[in-house]
Amino acid sequence: MDIDDKQPAPDQDEEISIDKLGSSITTQTLKYWEDFLAWLFKYPSLCYYLLAPSNIQTIKNSYTNLQDFSKNFMRYSSEKGLICKVTSDPKDLEITNRLLIDVFENVKNPLVCELITAEIIAKILAYRNLHKDDQVYIPTLNELGQTELKKYTVDKVFDLWNKVSAFGLRGESSAPILIFRGTDLSLTTEGGRASMISDFDPIGPGKTLFDHAESNILEWLQEMCQNTKKARLVGHSLGGAFVTYALLSTSKYISNKAHEISYAFNYPGVSLELSSKWDLIPEESRPNFKGFISRGDVISKLGFLFGDIYELSINNRLSPILAHELLHFAQPSCYIQEVDVVKENLSSSRKNYSTIQKHTSSMIYHIGLKYLFPHQ
Repeated sequence: MDIDDKQPAPDQDEEISIDKLGSSITTQTLKYWEDFLAWLFKYPSLCYYLLAPSNIQTIKNSYTNLQDFSKNFMRYSSEKGLICKVTSDPKDLEITNRLLIDVFENVKNPLVCELITAEIIAKILAYRNLHKDDQVYIPTLNELGQTELKKYTVDKVFDLWNKVSAFGLRGESSAPILIFRGTDLSLTTEGGRASMISDFDPIGPGKTLFDHAESNILEWLQEMCQNTKKARLVGHSLGGAFVTYALLSTSKYISNKAHEISYAFNYPGVSLELSSKWDLIPEESRPNFKGFISRGDVISKLGFLFGDIYELSINNRLSPILAHELLHFAQPSCYIQEVDVVKENLSSSRKNYSTIQKHTSSMIYHIGLKYLFPHQ
């Protein structure tokens, strides 16, 4: 596995079919939903404004075990869904640990290993039902830019609201990691229903929920800073939204060191008022943050972006659900291009999708959803 610069842009003519995920009834239902979303959200409107001149980085993955994991453990795979899907079986944490160790042992490029690890934390580890004192082995960059395998212990399990979970991990001489879970698409669990309700928050996905839990989050971050060091944040989708809120409200407790990066994947933007707060944080103390959004994903077309944002794409055109949940760095080739945040925030597609989302959320909220939201 390696990384190249200035590679040819990916060919976007071929589409990945959701049929490859299996032939179950659930998969067929998802296929119809995929087709509907692909019809509703036209692909050109789900691409992002990129900085010019274009500087494309290509991450090549020749580690077939990682490719196979991505195929076999997607949400509706014929084997078992572990990616972006909450499970409670303790063996699933063992599988996740084994994957992280395999990445450390087989991916020798430190930068590539770091990116793959961050995506695994956000889209796989965050969806395990972790318990206090559980142990996780995470490939971690050191100050010399080398990768070390570090043992982390679950120090805190947050119940943000109605069993919407986040996890505070304490490491061996490494920055603590606060992991936010994305939306749990399960109507049968309290946490699933609460996270889906939170997606329709008219002031921003998950914002009321985050405000409700902010004092507990801040207390843990302060404790970590006193006893160890500043923390890193990682999240996907709704979890990525929580990352952005935490960056803006608790920035003094988030690491700004070059090798201690906070990541958000496939996440919605924030309000214009919130996004402007990022520039008010002194540059010398601003957290080291990278946001990754995927070509074809409608979720990241909502709200306003801030910070260093990168578009991910692969050789095939992705439909909205696959673009949102795919392990991009596990694919044979993944392309990274920096987003022109100013132009993207002013784009007509972002304005249109944000307006639709805001009006829809506001209507649902006032019809009755507001009675289900947490109150301070």
